[in-house]
Amino acid sequence: MKDTRWLWIDEQQSGPFSVDQLYRMAKREEIGPHTLFWSDSRQKWLPLTGVLFDIEPGEFEQMQESGILRVEILDSGAGEDCPECHALTGRTYPITSVPELPPEGCTCVPWCRCTVIAAPDED
Repeated sequence: MKDTRWLWIDEQQSGPFSVDQLYRMAKREEIGPHTLFWSDSRQKWLPLTGVLFDIEPGEFEQMQESGILRVEILDSGAGEDCPECHALTGRTYPITSVPELPPEGCTCVPWCRCTVIAAPDED
């Protein structure tokens, strides 16, 4: 199934689960931000906080190919973001040195909602 992920729960592989199923499981606190999912694109187990970034890999490469030189990181703006994500909000970075998302230590529930947008080039 497309856009499904396997989880590591109770020391065994479980799934596959759709993103909608993962969302419902997280809201019911059956899984948490540190639950691991299998990333086919990276070929390793990663914390659930990064699942949205796994669905669209290569975003930075596409932006760079489009000529974007700087980006800004935004959190959800809903006041539900963890301190690590909120600390990145509003900061701009050269496209070649954007911090990895989700940031290490992200505890957003059900997952990191940071997004990256194009930023004006510095003159």
